[in-house]
Amino acid sequence: MRDKDKWIRLVVVLGISSMIIGASIVMIQLLYPFLFALIFAFIINPIVNVLTRYIKLSRGLAVFITMISLISGIGVCFFFLSVEIISGIKFLMNIIPSNFEIISATVTQFTSDKVLPLFSQLSSLYNEMALDEKHSVMEQIEKMKNGALNGAISILDSTLHWILNFIQSIPNLTTSFLFGLLGTFFICKDWHKLKTTLMKLLPERVKRSCSAMSSGLKDALLGYIKAQIILIIITIVLLFVGLLILRVEHALTVSLLIGLVDLLPYVGTSLVLIPWSIYCFMTGDTFLGIGLATIYLVLVTVRHLIEPKILSSSIGLEILPTLISMYVGVCLFGIFGLIIGPVTLVIIYTCIRANIFKDIWEFIQNGKETESGH
Repeated sequence: MRDKDKWIRLVVVLGISSMIIGASIVMIQLLYPFLFALIFAFIINPIVNVLTRYIKLSRGLAVFITMISLISGIGVCFFFLSVEIISGIKFLMNIIPSNFEIISATVTQFTSDKVLPLFSQLSSLYNEMALDEKHSVMEQIEKMKNGALNGAISILDSTLHWILNFIQSIPNLTTSFLFGLLGTFFICKDWHKLKTTLMKLLPERVKRSCSAMSSGLKDALLGYIKAQIILIIITIVLLFVGLLILRVEHALTVSLLIGLVDLLPYVGTSLVLIPWSIYCFMTGDTFLGIGLATIYLVLVTVRHLIEPKILSSSIGLEILPTLISMYVGVCLFGIFGLIIGPVTLVIIYTCIRANIFKDIWEFIQNGKETESGH
């Protein structure tokens, strides 16, 4: 009978867990603007608390000032980034025509030295082949041509569909953004009321678990931000030293801008350094091209070596589980898995530290009687 009760409690736990997961997925799909609003409110709440406690502002005004300041700061960053991109485009428009002859001469030289001799050798080999061999080669060339053509058509079709879907989603994105802002304001404004109401509805043990999880997630979030700042500073320093050695003008400004680009997941510094290096090779500046490629390889190597260590120490996790979570996250969710993986690991670790899994297991083994005995 006791074993039967254990199985019943296990089924109950699995059923409730499945219902919670299913409901969470549905709620995220329907109410994702308010989920982001809750996360954003959680992030800005400490700033709002400082303004209300030390400057004696009303909570509504403090939330409004904080949100306006952050949105304005993000807008200013995007403005300066746009100005820098436009300046870079203008610079390229001015410099490319003047270097067009160099690029053209380099391509012509490469074609005459490498491509034409190779083509001549392949042509002589083809002429020496038997008829059935020639037919086989032509079939392979035809397959490669069709494959390349189909691939290009597929990429173009996917790109056009993505652009069309993005344009069609702009009204929904705008609506979601506005509701997210309103949700952030009201959630953060009534943060303490909502927290008090929620705590009244929860049992004491659940309160303790939620408090421990909230504290763990807050520490992990701050640790993750700290880790990213450290990585960006290291990137900027390495870039600055490398560009100084290469005698690039405005090395500090260029390093700061590329360091900001490094915030982009997965692409990061490659978005700037690889095209820049290729351009240098095409214009004949081999020294700078090799130097930029070397800097990029050094940055990639250093980041891959130190990122798991910095991330694990900042969010309070071991290196190996952090590395595994990042790998699994990338496999399941792509580039966003670099964030989703460690966050999921933090949630699991926080649940373990809050004894949530232990309490569930004790409930399955012994039932509610054990809970009252704690």
